[in-house]
Amino acid sequence: MKKIALFILLLAGILQAEQVRVSYMLVHYSVGQSAINNCQGGNGNIRNVLDTMTVAVGADTARIVLRTYNINYDHQDSALSDTAYIWSGADWCNVENRINSGFDYNFQGGGVSNRNRIFDTDWYSPLLRNIFQRPSKEDSVFWYPFVEHQVPYAGGQTATEHYDMVIFKNPYIVWRDFSPAKTDSIKKWYKAVRDSVVNHPDINVTFFMGTPLAYQTGSDDDFDSDTTMAKMVYDLSTWFAGDDFVIHSNDEGAQYRNVWTYDIYRPMAETNAGAYNRYCLRDSYWAGSGSQSHLSSSGMVALQNVFLDYFRQATEDLLIQRVGGVSVTRRDIDRKILEFREGEATLPEVQDLIEQYNNGGE
Repeated sequence: MKKIALFILLLAGILQAEQVRVSYMLVHYSVGQSAINNCQGGNGNIRNVLDTMTVAVGADTARIVLRTYNINYDHQDSALSDTAYIWSGADWCNVENRINSGFDYNFQGGGVSNRNRIFDTDWYSPLLRNIFQRPSKEDSVFWYPFVEHQVPYAGGQTATEHYDMVIFKNPYIVWRDFSPAKTDSIKKWYKAVRDSVVNHPDINVTFFMGTPLAYQTGSDDDFDSDTTMAKMVYDLSTWFAGDDFVIHSNDEGAQYRNVWTYDIYRPMAETNAGAYNRYCLRDSYWAGSGSQSHLSSSGMVALQNVFLDYFRQATEDLLIQRVGGVSVTRRDIDRKILEFREGEATLPEVQDLIEQYNNGGE
């Protein structure tokens, strides 16, 4: 009983956390939207999970805002979708409302399209050429996600937005007809985009790999039963997630402090050595014939969970950067208290970690 009472006192005395708004913009096509909107089972809809996810660093606890920008509906429907938010009491609900129908960032206008793709059919990178190397980009609507701007809400209201993170998810269509030459080009363009982001230290950008194509769908959006193409994309995703591309660090002055990468290809791929569709989209994640390489309900849940793992880590990174340097986290506190409970840590060690936590990890 004494130990239990001590745990309660320790946890109660850690801090009175300040709620910090952490805002994300996810730029994507239909697979991302289906994962966010339609996941049933598992953790449920991603918005519900973000509403209850607690990410804390030092005296700061995140209130996560996620806006999704579906390029499929650019200029057609509500390109920006609903917001998810932590601490969603009445005071916040009036602010984090649905953005007005038809609002978009012109990612399909101005004579260009598919700005978030790392590769297009004409062997160039829209992400590089039509965003980061675009002349006068800072004066363009598509650059608004990187700066403070006004977003419209229903009823003629507006609110000021400045995203803490912009995420570019590549669509699976870029894996069509894959080849070694395509691998080399995509690596080159990813490095060029990475360096462009580094040259804009005032913004934060994450790159997501696209989900795998299915083995055979009867459409253009598959690997056409060729697992050697799937293996090349799998190897590309391994490079993408490795240290040869980006070593993210939260330290002040680090080279890739404002660049994040997150591989969503390999978690969705079949990796069984005996599988006929090895390195392609898992059969259980595929929506089936007539659906191209879109996801089943199980696939949507799986992708949602990959997204959530990313949001936990990225939000912690952003909070650490906010307080400065590498910081003690709530998870560190939880582990230390568990060690104390099992006789593997002392009370002064727990108290010291809590003091570091309250001081932002210093």
